[in-house]
Amino acid sequence: TLFERRYGRAVTPKLSCITNGYDGAGAAAAPGRRGAGPVFVHTGSMYGSESPAPFLQALGRLRRRRPDLVSAARVRLIGYAGDDLPLLERIVAAEELDENVALLGPQPHATCLAEQAAADVLLLFHAAVHTITISGKSFEYMATGKPILALIPPEGVQAQILREAGTATIVAHGDVAATEAALEAILGGRMPPPQ
Repeated sequence: TLFERRYGRAVTPKLSCITNGYDGAGAAAAPGRRGAGPVFVHTGSMYGSESPAPFLQALGRLRRRRPDLVSAARVRLIGYAGDDLPLLERIVAAEELDENVALLGPQPHATCLAEQAAADVLLLFHAAVHTITISGKSFEYMATGKPILALIPPEGVQAQILREAGTATIVAHGDVAATEAALEAILGGRMPPPQ
């Protein structure tokens, strides 16, 4: 394990593994649709290595190239953005995505579950430093049965779980061109196959 490599075998007897999981008891019923276009939803932290910036840049690039595809899309980014909020607001403005993107800030967990249930596509953002991270949000997302566009380390543990579940299109966080291609396929009605 990582701890054994870092601290030596002497630590092994002190280790216990508590697996990640999901409590489906709190799942919310899906509210009605919000409009004609597809709805993308992210819930959770949105700063630093969990930033949606590459996704927003890709959406902006696609809007310039294919405004017909992007015009009806709605993106609901729910969660704490901290000091990155001004950066995200600048990207939204610079990419002329004000009509498409809502930065909604932190919301109660029940609201997040309802938003997940109402989404067409769920968004997950983790940069390369999260190779061994498994987000509890992944389990909430998988429980909805909705497709996931995951900008995460393709070689990471979380990517492996999502691949085994067959539920996500995985793109490296920060790969704006690959994210743009995935968005073009999704918005064109051709959801990329899980990777």
